[in-house]
Amino acid sequence: MRRARTEFTDLQKAKIFVRDRATCCFSGVNLWLLDSPLRPGVQTDWVDHVRPSARGGRSSVDNGVCASHTYNAKKRHNSADTFFLFEEGQPTSGYFELFGRLPIEQESRLLRLSGLAIEDWFLNRSLSRVFEGFYDRCYRDRYGSDNKRDFHYWYRAAYRKLTKYQRLAANRPTLEDRDIITRPSPLAGQWLRLRTASSEPAFLTVIGEIYPAYKRNFETWASYFWDCESPDEAGQVYETVMASDDVCDEIKGCMTCDYRLRQKRGGRGVTDTSTPIVPGQSLPDGWNPG
Repeated sequence: MRRARTEFTDLQKAKIFVRDRATCCFSGVNLWLLDSPLRPGVQTDWVDHVRPSARGGRSSVDNGVCASHTYNAKKRHNSADTFFLFEEGQPTSGYFELFGRLPIEQESRLLRLSGLAIEDWFLNRSLSRVFEGFYDRCYRDRYGSDNKRDFHYWYRAAYRKLTKYQRLAANRPTLEDRDIITRPSPLAGQWLRLRTASSEPAFLTVIGEIYPAYKRNFETWASYFWDCESPDEAGQVYETVMASDDVCDEIKGCMTCDYRLRQKRGGRGVTDTSTPIVPGQSLPDGWNPG
C-alpha cells in the first residue's frame, strides 16, 4: 500500500539545515544567505529526501539532507542519485577521491557554520523570500509576468518567517556571539538590520533600502546573459560593466567566466541568453561555488 506523501515541517528543515551546516550535500554550495552576494541566481536551501517520498521515504530528519534548489529539482524521484560530496557538514570519501583536499576557505566556512542554531534557519528562509520578492519585482518591471505570487506575496512570507526567528532568538546568543558573522560586509550589515524590525512597515522600509542595489545587479545580469543577441553586443555590455563601479564583484566574475567561454566557443557562453528565467525557477548552480 502506497504511503501518503508528507512534507518536512519547518522544525525538521531547520534541524537538517543546522546539522548539514547550510551546505548542499550534492555540490558543497554554501546556502547561508548572509554570505551571498546581492544578485539573481543565489541558491536557497531545500530539504531532499534520501529515499524519495514517491518510493516510500519518510519525511524525517534521518531521511533528509540539505540541498540547493537546483540539485533538489535535479534529483526528484531518483533514489539512485545519492552521491554526496558532503554529509552532516563534512566532506565525504567521495569528495576526497574527486578533489584531493578541502580548500582552506571552505574548511573555515564549515567550521564557522558549525555554530548555526535552529532559529537561524528561519532568518535564512526569511532572506530567501526577500530574494524571491526582489527577483519577481525586477522581472515584472523588465519582462512582465502573470505569476500570481508577486513580490508582495514573497515579502509577506518573509516577514512571517522573520517574526518566528525573532521569537526563537530572544534571549539566545546572537550570530556575532557565536562567530557566525565575524567581519560582516556592508550588505550583511544591511540584512542584519532586519533582525530588529518590530513591525511589517519597518521590515518593508529596510528591504526597500536594499532593493535598489539588487535591481542594479539584476539589470546588469539581464542585459548581458539574457538580452544580448550577438557576440559583439555581449562584448560591448561586458566592457561597459567592467568599467563600472556600481556592479558587484561577483557578477563581474560570472560575466568574465562566461565571456571567456564565448570567445572560445564562437559566441556561446554558459547560459542560454535568449530565455530569461521566469520567477520561481533557479539559475545555474555553478555561479555560486561552495
